[in-house]
Amino acid sequence: MIIIRGNRGEYKGIDEIREKFLKGLLYIFIGFLSIIVRIFILCLLCYIAEIFVCCIFALINIFGYGHKFRSEGKNKYKIQDQVVTAEVAMKYYLAPMEGITGFVFRNAYYDYFAPMDKYFTPFISPNQNICYTPREYRDICPENNRIPNVVPQILTNKAEDFIKTSQELAKMGYGEVNLNLGCPSKTVTAKRK
Repeated sequence: MIIIRGNRGEYKGIDEIREKFLKGLLYIFIGFLSIIVRIFILCLLCYIAEIFVCCIFALINIFGYGHKFRSEGKNKYKIQDQVVTAEVAMKYYLAPMEGITGFVFRNAYYDYFAPMDKYFTPFISPNQNICYTPREYRDICPENNRIPNVVPQILTNKAEDFIKTSQELAKMGYGEVNLNLGCPSKTVTAKRK
């Protein structure tokens, strides 16, 4: 019989060593599993909190509080049926979020909430072959956007692609584009756009 002495005690035989090794692997696996479960629960709680906040805003709007403050033109605002003039008008823009603020969201937001001054689209990522994918085209297509002041956003690191896409968007009737100078998403940074 083989006796192995280690700094954690004395082990007798290969079977005991194998058993201790497998127990160690099991403890490591359980540790990783508990970390993954904790991250999942945290993400789930964040998602539930986001849904709760959206529901609160929807309820505020349903009961009429969202329309108490509206723009009435340049430097004029309507607050609870009274028009006031402001020296400096604050502009409200709807920021883009890929996968969330598509044309369906923008149209619904415009229909049910106080309108924004501008609505930025999630970025279009052109390349040397095409200006935009079919999904990106559906999102920026004028027929799908019933709202005024939609501003397409372009994400590229090549001037030629930006110019070509800007010209295509001008043909579609857009008078303004937004150049995205960087996105923190890992899928975008990995492509060095």
